Amino acid sequence: MLRILSASVALCLVAAPGWAQEPKALVGEILLSGTVESLDVVNSRLTITATSFTGASGATKALPQPKSKLIQLGNATQFLESSGLKNPSLGDLAKGLAVRVVGKELGAGKPFAARQLAWTSVAPVLPPDPLTPPAVAAFLPPPQQAKDIS
Repeated sequence: MLRILSASVALCLVAAPGWAQEPKALVGEILLSGTVESLDVVNSRLTITATSFTGASGATKALPQPKSKLIQLGNATQFLESSGLKNPSLGDLAKGLAVRVVGKELGAGKPFAARQLAWTSVAPVLPPDPLTPPAVAAFLPPPQQAKDIS
């Protein structure tokens, strides 16, 4: 019985960080889902193509047409990267990456003020070694440069 309880607690602790990083809209906020169109790291802005939004009640609605939206980030904006990246920042984003942004709509023609920005990074893929068959290459370290020992 103790083993089952210990395993249950361990499973909850492992799964909890993923739950904690899911953004949620508060009263007066919305959560926009979309993909990154462009980044402006200097001015702490990004433009996304929004495809849906979720209100504080949790109800999600798809937009009839994807909409381009300018997102303004502030010093208090919380970055949530779900694959375990340490200290995520705007510079970790890339064009085409799926994002979720929580914040307030400030009106027509004004940027969306972000409180949270969440995404899942794509794992880097190492280039394959041309001399190793693809099925084996996934389990081997990358090739090393030969050194002359004479």
